Formats: sequence, C-alpha cells, structure tokens
Amino acid sequence: MNLPLRTALVTLSFFAGLPAATAQVLYNPATGPTNPALTGWLDGSLIGASASYGSSGAQVKPSAGNAAIAGWSNYPALLALNGALPPVNAAFPVLDATAGYTLSFDMVLYSEDHSGNANRAGFSATLIGSDRKGVEIGFQSDRIFAQNLVDNSFVAGESTSDPALVAAAFAPNHRWELEVQGDSYQLLVNGLPVLSSALHDYSSYTGTGANAYRTPNFLFLGDNTTSAGASFLLGYAAISTVPEPAPWALLALGGVALAVRRRGGASGRDFS
Repeated sequence: MNLPLRTALVTLSFFAGLPAATAQVLYNPATGPTNPALTGWLDGSLIGASASYGSSGAQVKPSAGNAAIAGWSNYPALLALNGALPPVNAAFPVLDATAGYTLSFDMVLYSEDHSGNANRAGFSATLIGSDRKGVEIGFQSDRIFAQNLVDNSFVAGESTSDPALVAAAFAPNHRWELEVQGDSYQLLVNGLPVLSSALHDYSSYTGTGANAYRTPNFLFLGDNTTSAGASFLLGYAAISTVPEPAPWALLALGGVALAVRRRGGASGRDFS
C-alpha cells in the first residue's frame, strides 16, 4: 500500500474516533412537557402576554401590544435585573465556539409588528457563547437580520429580505439552525443558508436587559423588546455541542501530518 493511501486510511480512522456532536433537547412538546418552563431546562417570561400549550408547541399572544415581553431562556426570567442568578439547569452545555455548537429551533410567526422601531423584531433568537460573543437574530414581517451594537443601541446589521426565506418564518414545519464555529455564525432553515457573518460582542451594552448580553452560555427565544411584538409558536429547541478532542487525539493528528510532510520532502513526490 502506498503512503498516500495508507495516510488517508489512518486519517479517516482517526477522525472516526473523534467525539461526535451531542444534542441536548431543551423542548419537544411531542415527547415531553408542552410548557417549556416545565422541561427543567428553560424559564419563561410572560409579561403583557399569554400562552397556550399543546403538542404542537407553546403559542404566545401579546395582550399589551408591542409592550409585551414573552419567551423562554436557559436562565431565570429575572436575570436582566440580577446578573448573579444561576442557570435553570447547571447541566446546560458549554457553548465553546472553538469546538462549535448549534441551536436548533422550530417556530412559526403568526404576526409581527416593528412599527415602533425598525431595528427591533417581534421574535428574536439570542445565543451567547462561553466567551460572551454571540448573535441575536431578529425575525420581522419582511426581513431577517442580526443585531449590531452601535453607540449602546441595537441596530440592524447583516440581513436578508428574500421573500422565500422570510415566508419560512410564517410557515410550519421549518427547522432553523444557528451554527457557531470559531469567530463566525451561520443561520440556516431546513438546511438552506439564510445569514452568515462574524460573531458579535454585545457585552458593553448597558441598557435594559444588559445582564443577558454579558452572561456566558446564554439562550433566549421569543420577544425580548418593548419596541416590537409578535404572536408566535415555539415548537422545538435543542443545543448541539462538539466536545473538545482529548490531548492525545491532537498529538496523533499532528503525528499524521508530520509523517506526510517528511515523506513528501524526502521523495519530492506530489501527493495531491
């Protein structure tokens, strides 16, 4: 067996032994509690809004228009007022961007109003990693965008107004995935790319809810602003993480690479 083939087989065998991504389901009304706050992973905020629960998910209806705050987080609802609160469940996965992690969720927007502030959205997915970098994705009636922090104010950053992508937020049976790897994120719907860019750092924000943006391993799904509002259904939520490879595994990979370089340098062959 020649070296390139042998090296390829060794490399494939090595990667086959690496830890695979593991998923922690946070909310699945089809198999568990229909109220996200009863799953043991999430806490709910229903201020100026009501919710009904069923096998399809948790449906939120604002009773106070855009002034409502409604959604679920892996931290207690009072985190915004008291940053010392522990997470709902201490076993919540560490969101390590170097290894990579993904938030998967199903939701349906029934209506959305951001007439009070074009830079805010009635439904948002906020994900902050262990390094306090992350992204907040806003879903409006005509646009999907990431929040930027400029002069202590949230403004719309990278966005799409593609009608098909926006329509997906208003239709059932769509799986949204917010993937983070390294310094970047990517948002997909049913496997199709929606947005991608560098992660954001919101930790310098000092306005209402500032503690949430300074909290590592933070998740929120719902309406987190009084400047916009939405009626929506949350149908599923899960976090997938990739464990860091063991030190011996990294050394083994380095050994494979070194062997390839040495062989190439000694023979002068092209192993492409």
